[in-house]
Amino acid sequence: MRTRFFPLTLLLLIVGCVSPAYAEMQVSSLEAGLFTRPDLKLAEGERVLVAGKETIAPARRIKAQLGAKFGVRFTLEGKGAAKPNRVTMLYLTPGIVEENGTRHDKYSVVKDLDVNAGSHDMAFQITETHEQVPGVWEFMVFEDDRLLLRERFELVAP
Repeated sequence: MRTRFFPLTLLLLIVGCVSPAYAEMQVSSLEAGLFTRPDLKLAEGERVLVAGKETIAPARRIKAQLGAKFGVRFTLEGKGAAKPNRVTMLYLTPGIVEENGTRHDKYSVVKDLDVNAGSHDMAFQITETHEQVPGVWEFMVFEDDRLLLRERFELVAP
């Protein structure tokens, strides 16, 4: 009888020791809305490159005006030094058409996350007039094929 249960006991022991090192990431906190920084005035074509210094005003309807920056700030649990901490950020747009006629219905960014960072930002800032596209914008964050978060924003004409 001991020999029948030995493989099962060994398997449970291995799974118990290995799974914490490869825990799946999950969102533990989330803020969504309009990123604000009153002391910052941008001209057309300028972007904010330093993340984390802005506050987020909760909003789902955003005026599509130049300088508007909207999105999410999220905290992930399950990051670890022994594994890749890579996410894919997918921005679905109502269709941004550049001046040369190129249409963008989505933008995709692959990001390696700092295991020690507390929070991460996923945002879009309207810096060009052709980016002022009213409609539903959808932001998604994936760990491999796992959807970690999905947030929708409605941009309205300024």
